[in-house]
Amino acid sequence: MTKRAVVIGAGLGGLATAALLGKDGWEVTVVEKNDGPGGRAGVWRKDGFLFDLGPSWYLMPEAFERYFSLHGLRASDLLRLVRLDPQFRVFYGGGDTYDVRDRLSDNAALFDRLEPGGAAKTERYLAKAREQYDPPFATSSTASTTASPGSCGGTFSATASASACSAASMARRPGRSGTSGSSRSWSSPWSS
Repeated sequence: MTKRAVVIGAGLGGLATAALLGKDGWEVTVVEKNDGPGGRAGVWRKDGFLFDLGPSWYLMPEAFERYFSLHGLRASDLLRLVRLDPQFRVFYGGGDTYDVRDRLSDNAALFDRLEPGGAAKTERYLAKAREQYDPPFATSSTASTTASPGSCGGTFSATASASACSAASMARRPGRSGTSGSSRSWSSPWSS
């Protein structure tokens, strides 16, 4: 008898779950409300431009390495990571733009301009993130790939989150709009 599963959501978690179930012989159907897969890691295409809908950083690389290892691969077998500076540019309807730079120290003035004490708040946030992230997850295998303290957009979650912290604050500003799609369903290519 064939084992069947329905996975709701074609974000990274849903796709990873479907792949692992398919690998174990399950017949998997993935149901997604948006026009295509990706979830928060999806993209939006408009007038010849491509926009990321979510993550701009490669956080928690050990989680990706673990997932790919379950398929006999390494993340570097499939992904080519490129460090960017600026990490990203935020556009607002009124014509304002903000560049979030690669190095945390290069963002202090921007964070303070967007929110009084923003740079200090970011530093406190990062200190707490390091405290929460390092003990349970840091390993010698990830230590060699971490970004240096004070840089944003590296592979180390706590330091990369500096820009994410400010980006979350900027995302709450007026003029931000979202999109939604209709329900979609397709069978997993990993199904037997």
